Amino acid sequence: MLLAKTGSIKLKHRVVLVLFEAALIVLGVLLGLLANQWRTGRANEETARAALRAIRAELQVNHEQVERLLPYHQQIRDSLYVVSVRVTEGENVVVTPSDMQRALPKGFSVPLLQTTAWELAKQTGAVSHMDFEIAADLARLYGQQAFFQDKLDQIGQNWYVAGNLNPANFAATALALNMLSGDIVIQEERLVERYPEMIERLAAEDP
Repeated sequence: MLLAKTGSIKLKHRVVLVLFEAALIVLGVLLGLLANQWRTGRANEETARAALRAIRAELQVNHEQVERLLPYHQQIRDSLYVVSVRVTEGENVVVTPSDMQRALPKGFSVPLLQTTAWELAKQTGAVSHMDFEIAADLARLYGQQAFFQDKLDQIGQNWYVAGNLNPANFAATALALNMLSGDIVIQEERLVERYPEMIERLAAEDP
């Protein structure tokens, strides 16, 4: 009877020991998974921060370019407006090459707005680890940049079409360019306003 009790105690002891060892193994695995998850999370956060630094530098360059060209494009818009008023208010008004030369003394300067950092952040998945609101605002800002570039492309298409270089068509060309230049200035003014706000927000994310 005593031997049976002793054997039962030993069996229970072994069971407890096995369960304890199994619990230690499970705990070790869980701790390993948590540590790996923590390291991955830290790596993702650092990737997102690095991407935001690159995007901030990219936006600073773009801001400087747009801000530098804005006064010149405002001058073009105003000059084309004067020509357009003459065309719309008078009959058989002739717009001369000299008129167009005065309105566009150096043509349209096209800023080369950079998008490399933003595109790379999307391709590498860094955007998915950014704050949602910041990522959404960046998407809107880069979308606004793309719309602005499309407007500049329309200017080029209108100006460099051979038929529009014919003095007989200068009046119609001036009207079209006046509307497009107005759109461009509006977009530039919005970008010049939005760039500093976004740059400041990104700086706050990387103290």
